[in-house]
Amino acid sequence: MTTVSHGFSEYDETTQYLEQFMPARKPSAGFTLIELMTVILLLTILISIAVPAFENIIRNHRLQAAAAEFQALLQAARADAVTKRVPIKVSQEDDSITWKATQSNATVRTITLPDSVMATPGISNITFQTDGSATAANVIFSSTGTPVTYTVSVSPPGFIKAEKTTNE
Repeated sequence: MTTVSHGFSEYDETTQYLEQFMPARKPSAGFTLIELMTVILLLTILISIAVPAFENIIRNHRLQAAAAEFQALLQAARADAVTKRVPIKVSQEDDSITWKATQSNATVRTITLPDSVMATPGISNITFQTDGSATAANVIFSSTGTPVTYTVSVSPPGFIKAEKTTNE
């Protein structure tokens, strides 16, 4: 029997007894309850941080999509006025979320904005003439809870552009 400097044998009786009657512990293949609860807590914290940011992204996307759809309506109205050789009028309906393009009181195209998007027109009608010229106008698209706005502008020669503005 070998002894070490502190006076105990390499294997004392207790250690020998435990090794003889108790098998060595095998590593577990699963998770402990504490590990599982820690992971759930961390995921909850991450989700609580990510959800408000994700909602803001969705709100901004809806706003951008509404402005792009309105810009497409104006471009189509201008193209119709030039190709059909008749004036096309784009106006906002009484419900303030529907815009329509009309030709001689017949609706050519219609778009409806999402409930969360508001459009503030500078004038009530935008008319495209047969040569492509138009009534100058600015329509501002905004949404509650976001500092971003989009302005869709129509110039007298009929050029249409959309610009993003951040009001922070």
